[in-house]
Amino acid sequence: VQCRGLLDQLEETNDRYAYTIRDLKAVKSLNRKTFARTVYECGWHIQHAAYTSGVEKITGEYGRVNFEWAAVRKGDLPAAARRDADGMLKECGRIEWRTAVNGWARCIKAGIFPGYDLAGVEHVYAEPWMMARTEELLAAANLENGE
Repeated sequence: VQCRGLLDQLEETNDRYAYTIRDLKAVKSLNRKTFARTVYECGWHIQHAAYTSGVEKITGEYGRVNFEWAAVRKGDLPAAARRDADGMLKECGRIEWRTAVNGWARCIKAGIFPGYDLAGVEHVYAEPWMMARTEELLAAANLENGE
């Protein structure tokens, strides 16, 4: 399966790693626990695995590609930090990336791409709270008009 990606930064290094990938992320918090949750919820651990796999395949430097996030907290007290994933988070990303690639390969081979039914129109229904809000707006408008 051919994959593409757009790295923020790829640096050739001369230490333990042949290359370091840096990915810039704007975050609300630099707290490690909060950052880890954001990484997982946003799928950045999968991106970590995808980019690392791609650079390894292109360069042939298997096991010698490092990945880190350059996390920037914006706001009144801006700050920045470099973050890396531990082995377990990397493994979660690798498994999810491999699962996605293998699933895509099966779709390509079979010529079947399951997903949302695009043939029909699906109705979106007004929820009770939406109707209540509309009734409140109507009542307020009627009071303003003297009705």
